[in-house]
Amino acid sequence: MISPLDGFRFQNSAWMICTQAAVEAGAPPTIQSWWGEITPAMLERAEALAPCSRAYEFHVVDEPLGLWAIALMSPVISVIALFLLRSSMRQGKRKENVDRKGVLTSRSLYIGFLGKVIGQMTYFATLLIVFPLLNGGEFVDFAQNSIWQYGSDTTSQDRMMYFLWVFTLLFTPLAIAFEAMMFVHASLKDTVYGIDENLRKTFRTAVFTSSGVVMFILGCELMESALNLPGVYGGLVIGVAVLVVRKPVLGLIDGVSSQLIPSGYSEQETAYLNAYIAAMEDRIITPEERRLLDMLATSHSLDAKAVQAIESAYNSSLDLDSEEE
Repeated sequence: MISPLDGFRFQNSAWMICTQAAVEAGAPPTIQSWWGEITPAMLERAEALAPCSRAYEFHVVDEPLGLWAIALMSPVISVIALFLLRSSMRQGKRKENVDRKGVLTSRSLYIGFLGKVIGQMTYFATLLIVFPLLNGGEFVDFAQNSIWQYGSDTTSQDRMMYFLWVFTLLFTPLAIAFEAMMFVHASLKDTVYGIDENLRKTFRTAVFTSSGVVMFILGCELMESALNLPGVYGGLVIGVAVLVVRKPVLGLIDGVSSQLIPSGYSEQETAYLNAYIAAMEDRIITPEERRLLDMLATSHSLDAKAVQAIESAYNSSLDLDSEEE
């Protein structure tokens, strides 16, 4: 309905082309119309790119304000939906006989949606606040990005701005991927044994690897721009530093992942939990009860760490209940 309206459709489109002959002659890029007209903004961009720095061709198009408005409304609507979801979860917790598995499922979905909202808000905050501050108060769009990428006289700041622009484009898909991971956890935690641990390992590997790649690129750029040395030296320094701090960083990521991905009990763990709840009716575990619990844990192939986690979680719930009373 709105696609034919002005402000919501792409009226003009063209190709910005630099050939090898234009590079050797120091000529400006040529503009080849695809549809519509060649606008003054396209001519200004070609002038900003002159002379041709290398052979390239890329697509340029008007950026309708209406589509920008729709994109900017997305995080606002997501925040409203997040508050509604949070309110629904609080109402559910006030009910009696709340199913713990249902609580974990709702928490997983909430954390996934929260992660997506944070990713969206981070992207638009960077686009609307960080970039204008770094670009002299001017709004940055895809036209400015092409000047950073293909300009003939780019500075180290231009390269860093282009890297930041490309990096911010990952915020939204990464946020959606995080939401998908939490949805998988909420859907499969009761049917796939060990899904919690597998997702934590995947999360740890993805975060550590992606952070290392980003740090490597930053090290290369800083080494080239600040010290005028080959960028590989900066990458080598960052690589050694990452290896040195690998264990504490992985420990930190594991701590975060354990908070983000709540544990769900398997059938074997649920059976042990029910037996432990029955034994704890008088808040005392006798030696005979402990011996029977140990035998049950052995029959269900539960190690000491799993048993301690189950008992600690239940003991914590008892302490909370006693405080509320």
